[in-house]
Amino acid sequence: MISETEIKLALGNTNKEDFISACLKQFPKLIRSQSFQRDTYYDTLDMQLQSRDFVVRVRENNGMAYVALKSPRIYISEFVQKRIELEFIVDNVENIINQIHSQDLQPIAIIEKKRITLKEQDFVIEVDELPFIGSFVEIEAKSADKVDEIYESLHVENLEKIKRNYGELLDEKLNELGLPLRPNLRATFLDKE
Repeated sequence: MISETEIKLALGNTNKEDFISACLKQFPKLIRSQSFQRDTYYDTLDMQLQSRDFVVRVRENNGMAYVALKSPRIYISEFVQKRIELEFIVDNVENIINQIHSQDLQPIAIIEKKRITLKEQDFVIEVDELPFIGSFVEIEAKSADKVDEIYESLHVENLEKIKRNYGELLDEKLNELGLPLRPNLRATFLDKE
């Protein structure tokens, strides 16, 4: 998908499996899969990309690697955002990392997550668990109307709507805990222990 349109919700005290069961009950055609993702974000040392809301990310996911380039976010409603996202499968991770480094970009954050994906033909619901900050839901579709339709169908008005991305949420939490921030941000499950 060349662009992503999504809303993010904090699961808070809601049980993850109960939420997933409710999704499957509401949308019985959803296909469930799960993955473990390790994302490395790249930027200049003075954070020029982040300051303009651009993202360069390399994701390792179940033995595969992907590079993603994301444009700045545009909010098309108070909490539904849209941005251009170009993502490519990478055959040689070392080669792409060397190319990224040749552009004066360095790793500034490493973030792991456990993801459960519930996918139907025209939308995706992703349930993510991250170290330090907990579990979240992302509802993604091709249009804001479809995102709103799924959101309303799930009756999740009790869940907090989130505008910030995981990196921004982690910046806040790790700062609160006195742990390193970018360019040395590490949010892995091992680091949390």
